Amino acid sequence: MQTNIKPTDLRLLTFLAVFSSCCMLIAMIFAYKVIQTGTWSIHIPWTDGLMAIGPFHFPGGFIVFPMSYVLSDIVAELYGPKMARHFVWLLVFCMIFFSIIAFCILHLPSPAHLDLNKAKMLPAYQALFGKSLRLCVGFVCGLFISLLINIYIINKWRILVKGKYFWLRSVGSSTIGEGMFSVVCGFIIYTGVLSFGHYLILTLDIWLFKLIYTAIAAYPARILVNLMKQKGYGVQYQHVPSLSIPQT
Repeated sequence: MQTNIKPTDLRLLTFLAVFSSCCMLIAMIFAYKVIQTGTWSIHIPWTDGLMAIGPFHFPGGFIVFPMSYVLSDIVAELYGPKMARHFVWLLVFCMIFFSIIAFCILHLPSPAHLDLNKAKMLPAYQALFGKSLRLCVGFVCGLFISLLINIYIINKWRILVKGKYFWLRSVGSSTIGEGMFSVVCGFIIYTGVLSFGHYLILTLDIWLFKLIYTAIAAYPARILVNLMKQKGYGVQYQHVPSLSIPQT
């Protein structure tokens, strides 16, 4: 694999890494805040009937969560699969560090006479971060598996189509990866919290929302990738990258 990376090129990579970490932390914090959309009525062709679609439900943090997959596709396309796997490790480290620190701070003793405690701030923090470790396990397991597979697929398809069709490759690989994340992470964080029926409905709604979101977000990502390739970014693959964990 040949790379064309200069020290100044890492400015984009730094931004992508920081932005993706923010998206993941937002998604984890608001994993239990479920949003409900409205209901839309669609006219059925050649009939006088209407078909109602919705409402749909998905966690509030997933408004930005699918961006992580699109951003990882950009990193894999411009910097190569090895850098993209380090990108995944960075996200995993940020989530673990955040969850451990939040858990420790939450369980440190607090003076009872402070006005903040009288205003019931401690129960609010407990409700918000009380399940941080469980969320961390779910997100780390789901993210680690799904993003590595996402990176592997988009790079393998790049070889097959000789670097063309980034939008299609990004949507396809992200759809597979996000579907795996929804199953793995959703099972861990929602078991015992939601009934099995509600879990299935929520998982299906999340996957559908991610599919639409990714299809839209991948278009500006394609424009960015094309612009950066014109400036000399990008890699040329000579083999299919493996899923093995990089040695540190």
